[in-house]
Amino acid sequence: MVDRWLRATCAALLMLLAAWELASIPVKAWLLPHVSLSSVLTTDPIAEVGLGAKAAFNHHRAEWLPIIWLVTTVSTIKWHLVVFWAGTLWGRDVLTHWSTTSRRQRQVLRIIERVASRWPSVAILLTYVLMPLSSVIYATLGAANVRWRTLIKVDLAGAAVSTFAWIYLGYYLGRPAQEALARYSSIATWVAIVLAVVVVAWVVWRYRTRDLRRIRAEVNEEARRVVAARVAETRREKARARAERAAARAARRAVSAGRRPRSS
Repeated sequence: MVDRWLRATCAALLMLLAAWELASIPVKAWLLPHVSLSSVLTTDPIAEVGLGAKAAFNHHRAEWLPIIWLVTTVSTIKWHLVVFWAGTLWGRDVLTHWSTTSRRQRQVLRIIERVASRWPSVAILLTYVLMPLSSVIYATLGAANVRWRTLIKVDLAGAAVSTFAWIYLGYYLGRPAQEALARYSSIATWVAIVLAVVVVAWVVWRYRTRDLRRIRAEVNEEARRVVAARVAETRREKARARAERAAARAARRAVSAGRRPRSS
């Protein structure tokens, strides 16, 4: 009963994560002028760069910057823990929908599993470089039974360094980063709409192609079974024919041996 409740809770959090990932695309654009709030809620690197750029010109009170950095660091790992939890509950089954779409993705998954099982800390830090693969890596870490303590410590360290690096980049660039952010803010809403349409279209296309590939795989499997059955039947018929020919030869030898005259 407890296990069923845990699985239901984790599944609800995963659906909430998927909804938030889609909703955060326009939210990032709308909150871009408010870089502090955007950094905390969306952990967007662009907002973090803008935060550093504003701090460089005293547009943001310096005493709040460490607090925002700490809160953003903790906010960065919140969904990582959910995906890791899903990996601990369902194991490799949680990766099935991702890994079965193509041979290349299955190869990438095998590499991720190898790294996660041997060097879990390295795999956690790689999520801040290989961002599109972060969910797969965290689910794999959960399936590999990595300890929660290891995940939280290393993930917090990686998030702290990553957030500090983006903020420092904005602080170092200064006015050019602020000007680029102002230009991007004017078109951010349209960019968000285009990205949302692209994401929805990609999800629909992915699920349709996955269904087509599954049907094609089932048809190919059924065809292989039919061919294998025909080959086996052909082999049995050949073996039966050889046995019949051998029996006929044996019978002819017996008849010819019975007709031979006995020597006196």
